[in-house]
Amino acid sequence: MTDITAARPPEASFLKSLRQTAIFKSALVQPWTYTTGAVLLAVVAGALLASTGRIWGVTTALTFWGAWGWELVGGDPHSWTYFKDTAPGFNNPALNFFTDPATMIDVGLIFGALVSTLLASQFKVKNVKSNRQIAGAILGGLLMGFGARLSFGCNIGALFSGVPSMSLHGWVFMVFIFLGAMLGSKLLVMYFIGEASISTAPVPQAAPAAVVAPAAKPGGIKRIQRTHVERKENTTQFPIGIAVLLVLIVICWYFFAVQKSLMLAIFWAFGIAFGFILQRARFCFTAAMRDPCLTGGTNLTKAVIVALAISTVLFTALQASVLIKGGTLDQAMKIGYVAPVGALHTPIGAFMFGIGAVISGGCASGTLMRVGEGFVQQWIALPAFCIGGALGAVTWPVWKDLLMVDMTSKYFLPQLVGGFIPGVVLQFALLFGCWLLADWWSKRQTQA
Repeated sequence: MTDITAARPPEASFLKSLRQTAIFKSALVQPWTYTTGAVLLAVVAGALLASTGRIWGVTTALTFWGAWGWELVGGDPHSWTYFKDTAPGFNNPALNFFTDPATMIDVGLIFGALVSTLLASQFKVKNVKSNRQIAGAILGGLLMGFGARLSFGCNIGALFSGVPSMSLHGWVFMVFIFLGAMLGSKLLVMYFIGEASISTAPVPQAAPAAVVAPAAKPGGIKRIQRTHVERKENTTQFPIGIAVLLVLIVICWYFFAVQKSLMLAIFWAFGIAFGFILQRARFCFTAAMRDPCLTGGTNLTKAVIVALAISTVLFTALQASVLIKGGTLDQAMKIGYVAPVGALHTPIGAFMFGIGAVISGGCASGTLMRVGEGFVQQWIALPAFCIGGALGAVTWPVWKDLLMVDMTSKYFLPQLVGGFIPGVVLQFALLFGCWLLADWWSKRQTQA
């Protein structure tokens, strides 16, 4: 009689044993802590800025995708005034989907999240459960895309990269994206999902840290606790994940060795890293904005503030190096992302973005991450996001004048308070105040 066990390839036994180890489970199966995600995202974003001189952004590429889509059906986005005024690189004849560094980050993010999910054997297509979810995805995507153009940024470019740059624009964006999320949370409950509740029951680890699920009755929104539980393993997904990872490495090599583009290879690798970290830590900016309104939880909100503080340390070190070498504040201001800030376009755009992120179930980075995880709702939201961005770009001549956009109104906190050191002190004081506010809010909700 043949011994089937003995005939099993040694590699299969090794992989099975590897997947049972505590190290493997803690690194690739169980969710990382929010703090771990915050630290890693901040460090990787700082490394991106230090190595390339560019901040992590998401929505500019999505606007390009929408414009290229319009070009495919016979339109001429290269004639749009928006790109001539704000993104002249779009009209570079050599620029396309496969040569755009920002696109490489966004696509890499999707695949980084996919690889993370496959290695954990947790990939599953999550279908939409109602027409209201579809409506939320479309409307939310359009609002985010259009709002990102009005405000010159999103939760990544304007918030996660803008605030650590000590940009006044970043701080104004932060305030109004939260206000938008508050309204979006109310709209979500009233029209798209149902009342909020907290579930303390253990759930499979395939579920994201912040789960929005439709329900026929009140109680449709549930902030699921991060309880470690075991689930039946899908043994085919891990090797598929390894195969996909190898393909991504080959693509990185192709950019470097064949296309002779070190920058494309770097942006591709950083995108994969961002997607992997976001998925492993279930680091969701939408949940950070939505949860305080719906469930009172602020753990993820405080983790975002920690990430902003760490990024500030890294960004200001780069800015300070310019000053130490004899540079001016204006030169230091160019390290990071300081966008034009206005009394109308920044608040309105950020407010629209906050509403859209909540009702669609994902912000800019969250939408891309959940596309990789298999969320059909985000598969619908992503093209709507691109269309919204394109609409914002093509209507630029209208809202530029209507909202009194001044492209020179770029303000850096140290410029406003009379020096680099006072600016840094103010920056950390504001971040600490935000953390105290979030902590007070969670305790207030618990006591209530």
